[in-house]
Amino acid sequence: MVAFGKALMGVPIGALRLVIGSLLLVFGLQWLRKGIGRVSANGLGGMGERAAPGEGVPGRGVDWTALVLSFKGDAAGGPGAVLVRVCHR
Repeated sequence: MVAFGKALMGVPIGALRLVIGSLLLVFGLQWLRKGIGRVSANGLGGMGERAAPGEGVPGRGVDWTALVLSFKGDAAGGPGAVLVRVCHR
């Protein structure tokens, strides 16, 4: 991780901020579009708890889809935190 930080020190901070900001804007707008679509289709009443469907939900054992997706989300947070730290120096 130290080598990654030293490699980032050679990148111009303005360009890095532009790239990271653009990516955050694009992904944030996609998330917002999906949320607006869900609310317009279901209304605000559809945002409560829902019963899990019977098929595809394992009763026992490991839910590999949930495990992989949660690891993916957690693994993406580390490099994101590093980039935020480097950009705000």
